[in-house]
Amino acid sequence: MLQAGYAFGALPLTHLYNTSPNNLTKDKILQRLTISGKNSFETMYFNEFFSSEYVMLQLKHGFKRVELFRKVKPSFVLVSRMAWGNLQNPERHIGIDYKTLDRGFFESGIELNQIYKGFGLTGFYRYGPNQLPRFEDNLAVKLSFVFDFGF
Repeated sequence: MLQAGYAFGALPLTHLYNTSPNNLTKDKILQRLTISGKNSFETMYFNEFFSSEYVMLQLKHGFKRVELFRKVKPSFVLVSRMAWGNLQNPERHIGIDYKTLDRGFFESGIELNQIYKGFGLTGFYRYGPNQLPRFEDNLAVKLSFVFDFGF
């Protein structure tokens, strides 16, 4: 999936792009445990990055479901996400701590979806120029849920 955006005019910071973050600003990994998004950056914190123009690329590869037990049939998915962006006129946005995506943002992970009754588990790791100093801050563990209509 390729996605891009461009903001026109003098907009407030809250109206600029933040490329779908999905991580809570908590200290411990288990405190950040939430439901994973379909196309969101699982290791990116809310309001961490803002851009007036950006491009995001997501690569996913799903494997055939594997039957481990009679009712346990997970689907295994490899995911890589990356984004680059720029902020026009940063001098208009003072007094708030934020970063831009000019050096890029990268994360990769594994999704084990539909382990049991639609519930699964995902894990992602942030790497590259926006990697955080503490190892555990670069990790995101999430629950997933896939509703299967049975078609």
